[in-house]
Amino acid sequence: MAAFTNKEIEALSKFRSVISDLNLDPEQSSEHHLIRWLRARDLNVQQASEMLRKSLQWRKDNKIDQVSTWEPPASFQQDYPYDVNGFDRDGCPLLLIPWGRWDIRKAVQADQKDEYIRYVDQMVDKAFSIMCLQNKNRPLNNPITQLSIISDLEGYSLRQMTSKGTVDCIMEATRRLEANYPEILKASYTINTPKLFSVLFALVKPLLAQRTLDKVQIHGYNEDKWGPVLLKLVPPDQLPVCYGGTRTPSENFVEIQGKSMAGAEESNGNTHCVVAVKVEENLTVALDIKNPNSVLSWSFRTEESNIGFALYFNGTEPLVTLEIVDSHVTKQEGSYVCVKPGRYIFDFDNTHSKTEKTLHYLVSVSNDDSDDA
Repeated sequence: MAAFTNKEIEALSKFRSVISDLNLDPEQSSEHHLIRWLRARDLNVQQASEMLRKSLQWRKDNKIDQVSTWEPPASFQQDYPYDVNGFDRDGCPLLLIPWGRWDIRKAVQADQKDEYIRYVDQMVDKAFSIMCLQNKNRPLNNPITQLSIISDLEGYSLRQMTSKGTVDCIMEATRRLEANYPEILKASYTINTPKLFSVLFALVKPLLAQRTLDKVQIHGYNEDKWGPVLLKLVPPDQLPVCYGGTRTPSENFVEIQGKSMAGAEESNGNTHCVVAVKVEENLTVALDIKNPNSVLSWSFRTEESNIGFALYFNGTEPLVTLEIVDSHVTKQEGSYVCVKPGRYIFDFDNTHSKTEKTLHYLVSVSNDDSDDA
């Protein structure tokens, strides 16, 4: 975590005064913990206070302080393995997730969506607890405050993105992480990333703060490229053998090469990501275009009723003016030549409606080498 600036030190003093009514434990009241909320809200003391209070209520409502003793369904350890026994070169906990093998759709179809979300809560809280334990033997002025994540997408399938419940689970887990563990991420490396992942990442990206996005690196299948990057972050004895290190991973963290645990589903060009757009809310999908004159294409439909649609450049400049379209009657299709590089944002607007919409959509970019959209 970066050293405090003079403005941050001043904001911390005001922040402590505003939250003096809260019963915080020693870890929660430490300056290195409190600064997370301030940085997440650009040093706005009132907004940071609101964020912290909401998070404390969330922890109470979801019994997060007891999540470590919760026993997930027996199949989860095999279906959703992870490893949190290593540390990076700075002593930060290392969370390894073979995410391409996680068949989230299986949990949704088994009516275990809530259990899956709690399982992710437990995983994150476990990593956070390890981070706190590290500090018992460290100087008070030099605590461990963040963790590093390596996500392996080997085996990731379109089958996951075509399930509304699956996408809902992914988005809910992302919201919880961003809202309740601000500034916890030191670095995130995604490896063995297929092109199709850009569709899902475009959906998740608007939920993440720019400070978080700046810490994310996405790599393809070339181990010659991502291998040295991981070893620069993690000592060999802290990195499993399957990623170029020498450590034996957790018992349930089994390397499976060339096989997807989530099944496979070939794209025929008509496969859409499926997601729920809630009542009186909107859904944004962001794509970062690197090359000028790339062609951005889209198609979408809804199951229940109409929905608003618009396209913006860099969040404010309208390219396609917001219009309510009968996407439940006719599939909506279009394209736009992106003359300028930058962020292009699709806005699916349901703020006018009292009905939740099931949205099927597909976006694609041609003549562009972006793979981190």
